Amino acid sequence: MCIALLEVIQALMLRKATFLADEDWIKAPFQLYEQSQLQNLLNLAAALPGILERIDALRDESAQTASKEAKGIITQLVKMKMKFELWAKSFEAESPMAHYWNQTNNNGLEDQNDTLCFSSLSTANALTCLWSVQIICMSHIQDLLARFPELAAFAIIVPITALRETCIELSARILRSMGFVMQDSFLLYGQFSATFPLHTAYHALSRDSKGRAVFDKLRKSLMPRISFEIGSFGKRIPTNGKRNV
Repeated sequence: MCIALLEVIQALMLRKATFLADEDWIKAPFQLYEQSQLQNLLNLAAALPGILERIDALRDESAQTASKEAKGIITQLVKMKMKFELWAKSFEAESPMAHYWNQTNNNGLEDQNDTLCFSSLSTANALTCLWSVQIICMSHIQDLLARFPELAAFAIIVPITALRETCIELSARILRSMGFVMQDSFLLYGQFSATFPLHTAYHALSRDSKGRAVFDKLRKSLMPRISFEIGSFGKRIPTNGKRNV
């Protein structure tokens, strides 16, 4: 599982298709055993790097060809967005208990700006992975709609403003998860599993002033408790979007 996760993350960072998206790799290893929820999520996410590679290839196409190809890519991303949402509902339904909740403060009240707690580290990893790929998926829908205004009809199905709001919300959740994930008791495994979600959330919030304001607020309340360097996330989030003021 760890190897599969590493392969998917590397493919996302390199924006190159991975063999894990092939049907043989998705089905053959699990003919005798039922797939875990995390494996199901990785199977869905494995298709995303290939889509990113196709987006990068649009630079070499004529305007007409690129627009036609972009239409197909947006359709794929919208379908992928729906699949991630269905996975989230399925994951939530498998347990009668909440998978995560707001940490309570000293007065026993929930603090919306504080750390999220999870039922387990594996649950935290699954959800932060989900939120990361959802952010990447929705960010690219935004980017393509901005790049190809002739495809604006898609905005009826996936409004750009709503996509951005969701990306900010999911990024905030990831940052609020780090206090739990990076507990000393989880040793290096917690730090390892935090790197990609943190990278994704940081760069997603850096895209515009509203996102940067959210990051600054959470950084003041959460980051002093988390030992990591923002500068270590120098490599860009897997998106080709430009920052907006």
